[in-house]
Amino acid sequence: MCPWTPCKGALSLSEHMKSAAERLRSSVIAACTKRRPEPCYAGSHLVRPLDSKLEDALWLAAAERESSAVILLDLKKNAVAVNSAGGLAYASAAQAREIGVDEMILLGRRKPHAMPPSFLNERYAKTASDTMCFAASIQDPDGVARAVHGVSRFVGLRDIVGRASSAEAAMVGQARNVLHWHRSHTFCGACGSRSEPKKGGWKRLCPSCGTQHFPRTDPVVISAVLSADGTRCLVGRQALWPKGRFSCLAGFLDPGETLEEGVRREVREESGVLVGDVIYHSSQPWPNGPSPQLMLGAVAIAHTEALIIDTSELESARWVELAEVREALRAAAARPPATDGELLMPQPLALAHQLLTTCTELEGVGS
Repeated sequence: MCPWTPCKGALSLSEHMKSAAERLRSSVIAACTKRRPEPCYAGSHLVRPLDSKLEDALWLAAAERESSAVILLDLKKNAVAVNSAGGLAYASAAQAREIGVDEMILLGRRKPHAMPPSFLNERYAKTASDTMCFAASIQDPDGVARAVHGVSRFVGLRDIVGRASSAEAAMVGQARNVLHWHRSHTFCGACGSRSEPKKGGWKRLCPSCGTQHFPRTDPVVISAVLSADGTRCLVGRQALWPKGRFSCLAGFLDPGETLEEGVRREVREESGVLVGDVIYHSSQPWPNGPSPQLMLGAVAIAHTEALIIDTSELESARWVELAEVREALRAAAARPPATDGELLMPQPLALAHQLLTTCTELEGVGS
């Protein structure tokens, strides 16, 4: 027998590699299908009225008169009004109209006892858990604190996650995305005429050509890319980020693409790495981007590791050992989170944090 001939029952090198790849794939699938908490900006405790109600102008006017819960947003700074304690502040519909709004939308009715009665006016507290909730984009955010008792200041939507309940953060995120859509779709895309908000803010109608326009969400693919041996993650950074900040690779999904195709294209275009298996993880509505977005998260397994970085997209990219990723994620989740260091990871509010965490928790990899 030749010295390199495998014994009976032994695995060849190619068979061993195939077996390891299957173990990694199975481990990723198991990790991605585990039950997990609701992502930030999801899980709003609101019930939107039926279309028959939203199309009824008289019913909408009555709902606005009833409402005591209007959240106030500054779209230019992507911020929301809070009270002196740092919690989400509410105004009545009358107060919102009085200070001037660009747009007001009906989010829905609160489920009974779903959220705390943190209202500006005590006389509304008795209906706090069962009321219509609106959101408004404010024309003069600087004057709100002077005009509306109880509004202390505006804080960014990233900060509101740690201040308000998860249900309130979800409501704020949805409000920002719909109001942002109204601001960027003022004119009809068919004929160019100014369109009008209808259906409580869930539609715009062109009076000239009759075209109906509905709120849109841009799908974004974001992936944690594992090395073929499951021991490292590929992360990248943009030039505008703080020093040391890295995250998952992401990009807009192109028309006609599946989630898997979008992940493979984005990773290849940005880093030069070729990806094989793409396993869906979870999704997250995202109100902090340049448009209303839905993040579609996946864990991908790389075929290659050589980096050819598109510097128009990324400043740099690197492979990082999972142990180092785990420590950086732990620092990002601390209060306050780390703000300097060689490797800074996304905070827990971001889907990227959850994707990378899943990679560090894989079972049976490398065995």
